[in-house]
Amino acid sequence: MFLSFFTYRSFEASLRSTPIEPYRCGANIDGYLYNVSEIAANNKVYTYSDEDADYYMRLCDDLTHDQLPKGITIPFGVNGIRIDKNTKFVEPIAFHDTQTYDYDSSQNPKNGFIIKTSAQATNPYSKYKYFNVVFDFVNEPMATNDDVEPTIMTIPQGDALIISLYFITPLAIPTEVDPPPDPPLPPTCKYIYDSEKVYPYGINLNLYKMNYGAHGVPAHIDGDPDTLVLYQPCGFSNCPTDFNCSGYKSSAAWVCHRNGTWCEGFSNPRATFNRLYEDPDEGFRINYMQQDDNHLTVDFTCDFELQENEIWIEKAQLVDASTLKIRARTNEACMKPLIQPSPEQCAKTLMDAENYTVNVDLTKYNIKGGTKFDVTNAAWPLSHHHWIVTQPCGPLPCPGDICPDSTAATVWLCWDDVDGQVTCDDFGLYRKMVDIELYHGTTLSNGVAAKYEGTNSSATVRMICDWNLKAGEIKYRPEVFFNDEFNTEIAITAATRDVCIGEPPVPQPTPQPTSPPTPGWAPPTPSPTVSPKPKQDTSVQFDISNASHNIAFMIDQLLFVSDDVYIDWNDHTVSAKVVSSPFNPVICPPSMNCNGHHESDFWLCWSGNCYPMMDARKQGLKHRTRSEFDGAILSANGYYDTNLVLDISCDESRKKPMVHTIIEYDGTNKYTVSLNWAEACPDEGASEPIFPPKPKQPTPKPANKPYPIKNEEESLWYDYSKLKRVDMEMKVFKSFNSLGMQKVQLIFNPQEVENCPSDANCAGVEKSSCWKCWTNETGKFCMSYADTRYKTESMSDNRILYKGGYANSSVLFYPTCEENLSISDLVLSDFSIETEDYQLDLVGHSKMFCPGNKKPTSGGFIFFSVLVLIISLYFVGGVLFNFTVFGRLELPNAEFWSDVPKYTRNLLSIITCNKVRNDAASSYDAI
Repeated sequence: MFLSFFTYRSFEASLRSTPIEPYRCGANIDGYLYNVSEIAANNKVYTYSDEDADYYMRLCDDLTHDQLPKGITIPFGVNGIRIDKNTKFVEPIAFHDTQTYDYDSSQNPKNGFIIKTSAQATNPYSKYKYFNVVFDFVNEPMATNDDVEPTIMTIPQGDALIISLYFITPLAIPTEVDPPPDPPLPPTCKYIYDSEKVYPYGINLNLYKMNYGAHGVPAHIDGDPDTLVLYQPCGFSNCPTDFNCSGYKSSAAWVCHRNGTWCEGFSNPRATFNRLYEDPDEGFRINYMQQDDNHLTVDFTCDFELQENEIWIEKAQLVDASTLKIRARTNEACMKPLIQPSPEQCAKTLMDAENYTVNVDLTKYNIKGGTKFDVTNAAWPLSHHHWIVTQPCGPLPCPGDICPDSTAATVWLCWDDVDGQVTCDDFGLYRKMVDIELYHGTTLSNGVAAKYEGTNSSATVRMICDWNLKAGEIKYRPEVFFNDEFNTEIAITAATRDVCIGEPPVPQPTPQPTSPPTPGWAPPTPSPTVSPKPKQDTSVQFDISNASHNIAFMIDQLLFVSDDVYIDWNDHTVSAKVVSSPFNPVICPPSMNCNGHHESDFWLCWSGNCYPMMDARKQGLKHRTRSEFDGAILSANGYYDTNLVLDISCDESRKKPMVHTIIEYDGTNKYTVSLNWAEACPDEGASEPIFPPKPKQPTPKPANKPYPIKNEEESLWYDYSKLKRVDMEMKVFKSFNSLGMQKVQLIFNPQEVENCPSDANCAGVEKSSCWKCWTNETGKFCMSYADTRYKTESMSDNRILYKGGYANSSVLFYPTCEENLSISDLVLSDFSIETEDYQLDLVGHSKMFCPGNKKPTSGGFIFFSVLVLIISLYFVGGVLFNFTVFGRLELPNAEFWSDVPKYTRNLLSIITCNKVRNDAASSYDAI
């Protein structure tokens, strides 16, 4: 039996810069054309035997079943096998489509060339991990066309075995032709990820080094040895030789079929990688841009036992006709120490004209994953939500979906596109030195500037003094400006104690706010007494629904700064300033007296004083909707017994919050700030539907009991009623939504139905064979995806389609052999795919699904076997007893057994007689 996964080393020959144009059985190597098709045309199988195994190899083509010993079967695409003499285990040692080409060992083009193919050992008892079959074609002066029988030998080389076929032939002499075009520059497939769990470890990945050969790493579709997958991790390969690719010219992955010799492409060569980190500390996922309607997803996980740049493809699966999913292991997905920033690069001592000095060390401000803050500058007209992600001294991986110029930077500016994708531009690269200098002029009182250079842009971070902060602490301000008309230079301001000079100021008594001369009024100064308030809702999400609509938004996006507002009470007004940043406190506004307070979620300022009005993280907020369900109202308890009300009206045209000019003051301690915002508009139904809509046609009534799911064939026996139920946590990825990953509780009973969990809302469904459950702020919900009381459907590869779920949802179950489990154990993979029509794909592992599995012995069979054994012992033991005691060979209780025929005749007579009487009586009654 062949396994459908293989490991490949990335050989230097496959990454060489010399131009190579491969053909079916030859290549143009830098203008030297080699062609040994004449030898391959003989369709000869080359055999060899050593003390360990027998070898069968074919040049430039696949082996066929009729070329091998009887009973040997091989999967599609193999041109070399090895049969272990002890275990009789058959494993591939070469794949035709892994062919690479190079000059022979002399590196003299006129001496000959080699064709090399590879495979990974699949025999668990093999002393080798890798196989290389090398066809070496060498020119000798006395060689003739008839002299093409190779010398074959095996060469152990560490954990690899080289099988060398040495041909002496004039066909090794190349023809000089025009060299092929220079190979394109390697694509950018380098990624750096700093782990947030085991910092400063991370992933430093170069997918290009994992490429192999002309077409990539081979594997077989799970359960289908006649369908071959060729995957090139970085870049794209041309249509495989001898295949019809139906218009696909190049792709990162090919799916090729033995029947029909045709291939499909699964990734667009004109697109870029769309990287989606699901759990980077345990691996990573790459979503390739789709080609036509086809889509490719590759999940990599860590395996330290593999060598650098190796890939072990565990599984290749066609989730549906247009979605290819590959699961692979590689050493490159393992967490390793990353090169850390040197203090010399990010540290500097500065002295100004007044002999003040500061020691600037940017590494103090590095945190796991960098620092993120939103850009809220009202003077910068942004059409989308923008934010900055920065690591003052060190690289950060691309934090968005698309980073067109770089994969790691110190300063990223990111924004949401119309289609929901996140694009990030680098404004500072770690490999370019950061400049640390005085900010304007010759005095440190103006602050310190850290200047970064990006690919096509730059950033200046001005660090100003704030004695209220701790040493080593930095606070970024949300106001970010462009310094040039081309939007290539951004200016960021950050406050820190580390650039302060002199002595900290002595705290002064809190001044009382004074009323402006005109109009002569100001709200009364709040009392400095802080009154604790009961804790309210600390959730960062606003989410309220009525019978038909839903209002949902993230409160921490309610960011705005406005200097052009007035506090109003009974025709009295005073100029004011508001700074809003819920759940992300900001420091006291500059040039304002904040009465000893350092930070707040919401500052309300007038007459030179600012007061903290909100602490959403500790005290929470009160959530409700406007009376007409056309917006939201948030209430906060601030210091000094103040009460802040944010009255947010729906306004589809306002993508960013717009503050009304007038802030209403009620004469006591309540301040109402009104604003318009598109996010506060109601949507029809929930913003993220709890349950899908029910179909127009009602689901048919289920049967009284589940339909059995079993197969009694000897070659493939299974009975799902023997499998145990599963209750586990699982990640569900929505194939129709790139951001759709949901952590759920999955309850799956392969044969029976189970009640709705008592603590959950199941949308009126009482029983199900598959419950998907999740919890949000409003409670626990469970949705039924299958009900075995509805008929199931058997599909190819022994898959089972469960039907009868809520709103016509379903479960497609993939049975997978696992010899290490018992026949009743069922283990599900810890992730699943959910399609747009609410089909949940589950992969189940059990020994029941293994080929050749035998039906377990039934109770009736055991009873019958015991009965036969007892009767046999009775007769054999009785005969032996009679012979030993009485010296005669006869059955036990011989008199009884001799009368058995008489008793049998009497019994038949009685039965027959009764039947005659009954027939006569019936005839008489009928007269």
